[in-house]
Amino acid sequence: MSVPENARDTAGARSRRPPTLSEAALRALREDLIRGRYRPGDRIRVDHVAAELGISALPVREALRVLLAEGRLEYEAHRGYRVSDLTADDVKDIYLMCRLLEAEALRDGVPALDDEGIERMERALSVLEAPADNASLWEMVSIHQEFHFVPVEYAGRPRIEAELRRLWDHTDHYRPLYLFSGQEVVDQMNRDHRALLAACAAHDADQAITLLNEHREHALSQLFSQPSTPNDKEEHSR
Repeated sequence: MSVPENARDTAGARSRRPPTLSEAALRALREDLIRGRYRPGDRIRVDHVAAELGISALPVREALRVLLAEGRLEYEAHRGYRVSDLTADDVKDIYLMCRLLEAEALRDGVPALDDEGIERMERALSVLEAPADNASLWEMVSIHQEFHFVPVEYAGRPRIEAELRRLWDHTDHYRPLYLFSGQEVVDQMNRDHRALLAACAAHDADQAITLLNEHREHALSQLFSQPSTPNDKEEHSR
């Protein structure tokens, strides 16, 4: 179904509109989490964030409530917000749920991929393999997710896609511990992605699932080899 020209213009104008204060605060906090400025267990004080951004506390609280709903933060009465601190078993369980749901999505999504979908994956992968000098970690993590979710979108199973995005949100603040953490890790990730893209282009769902499972195991292995892992339960203050 074609989109009317005026509808595309409206959508484009909406995407270019300035963000609200709560959206700006949410973007800033997400970037801080991805960059590792706030580590698992760190407390996030509303007044400090508001002062840094030069805004009132209200939009900061709205942004923190969104992050709480996404599972990136926890809230304790009288103590406030802190970055979710997952145990090793928590992370393994999240990855297991992703494994099961992604397999279901890829069985339907990979055969349904068309040229546009493959091109989207190729564009994302080209950026991951040769990022711009000024590319932020936040941008790279977003592009990494875009690459992985193209075949999930093509499955046409919105409930599974929504749940997978929620599960990814739960572990986003751990990604800097293993994504792009060294050239050897980057090279392995790029090899995994290139093989996955080839399987998707061949519409081989079984091979894509096998490769994605191996890719996930590489990520878990790298994550738990880091000095600061989800095994750390040390209390942080900020």
